[in-house]
Amino acid sequence: MKIATWNIRTLLESGRQDSLTIPRRTAVIAKELQRYDIDIVALQETHMTGFGRLNERGGGYTYFWSGSNETSNNHGVAIAVKTKLVSKGVISEPTCINERLMSINIIEGNSKTVFISCYAPTNVQEDNVKEAFYEDLRSMIRNIPKTYGIIIAGDLNARVGTDYNQWKGVIGRHGLGSTNNNGLRLLELCALEELTIINTCFQLKNKYKGTWKHPRSKKWHMIDHILVRTARKNNVKRCRVMRGAQCETDHYMMRATILLKPKTYLKKPRNLVFDSKSLKNEDKKQQFKEVLDGKLNNNNASTNVEELWKNIKTLYQKTAEEILEKKKSNRPDWFNECDEEVSRLLNWKKEAHQRFLNNPTTQNKKKFQNIRKKCQQKIRNVWDNWWSAKGHELQLYADKGDFHNLYQGIKNTIGPAKQPLTILENERGERVENVEERLKLWNKYFETLLLNQESETIPAAITLAASTVPALSDGPPNKIEIRDAIYLLKNNKRD
Repeated sequence: MKIATWNIRTLLESGRQDSLTIPRRTAVIAKELQRYDIDIVALQETHMTGFGRLNERGGGYTYFWSGSNETSNNHGVAIAVKTKLVSKGVISEPTCINERLMSINIIEGNSKTVFISCYAPTNVQEDNVKEAFYEDLRSMIRNIPKTYGIIIAGDLNARVGTDYNQWKGVIGRHGLGSTNNNGLRLLELCALEELTIINTCFQLKNKYKGTWKHPRSKKWHMIDHILVRTARKNNVKRCRVMRGAQCETDHYMMRATILLKPKTYLKKPRNLVFDSKSLKNEDKKQQFKEVLDGKLNNNNASTNVEELWKNIKTLYQKTAEEILEKKKSNRPDWFNECDEEVSRLLNWKKEAHQRFLNNPTTQNKKKFQNIRKKCQQKIRNVWDNWWSAKGHELQLYADKGDFHNLYQGIKNTIGPAKQPLTILENERGERVENVEERLKLWNKYFETLLLNQESETIPAAITLAASTVPALSDGPPNKIEIRDAIYLLKNNKRD
């Protein structure tokens, strides 16, 4: 698997027209992750509040984030995972500690690997803030069973230096620069918990080691790291900085290839959704009716109600597969619908960035900065034009009084929805992640809720006043009553 860490500065969108941040940060970052074939990435400085998840369908990644409380959006960490890994059940629900720490479990055949995303305080912050962070991180590590693997990835704001002889087993022979206070804290943690900083273990040019350039000294430093258990460091086959990854941040992405064997699951049969609106076409409707009548006439009627219902359901599904097309996603997305134009502009910027990396002259730097600004402006124009067209379409629905399509259009144009995480806690305040334990917890909760209620005294006899309402028939409904009931239902509603 390919895992990475990347300080992206923010996942939020800027409302300023002159901002260099391109709209739909989650989609832009997903494109870059897709380009580098990243399976799981730790993201820092997201500035998202609370806990939640978001699915970027077009990009193929699901974001989980852990942020501060609602009153501030400082710091923030996230983990982005390929959606196919989430849908296969390879990834557990995240454990969100605070705005600096969160984790997920990678479920393997006979074990698990805990992937931790972290964002450490900077070197100039107060010692008590640093100590609180490392205490939380140490607590997370010690609560992980020894048989589980550990991957810690993030912006640790730590320079660990090159003193291999003093820190043998903790760092490799290919570090970068000197050591700072945060670096000593990280080295001590790794020595105590038997962890290795794997990005110091590979012989590379310095330009593939540094992840952040100091704004004053202009020197590159290695402050973003990936840590694994020392006993499993040989499972790491490659680790280096990916300088070409672009998302308007001052950090480079660091990527590692690690041997992991995620548990394989049998694919579940997908429920097909058909385009039922096409049945409003009389020709299509008649064709569907003829094929269905033929199947029903050839079907052997069963006396068992359950078998009869299953047979009829199967016949309807087979007829729909033959006659109707599959329903396409009804959630329009400006980024995906304008993908060709957006991709062309992003590639234009990437080419300018690559020329600057290959030949870092002042002239190439100015050209890149100019193209980056134009790219941002042009993509915002694409965004504005799409919204103008969509607003015009919705206005036409409103003018015609077509409120179904109006409300459906409004609902579908809001972009990928942010979803809350399903976090359960037991009576001791501990988070419950195991599925079986969750089911037991729900069972216990409802037993307590329903069985301990005081029963109300019900009168033995209730005298009813004479009613003029005609008595209802106890017999089964006839065809006319069923037809009338169906005609009373609203169209496009699942009642």
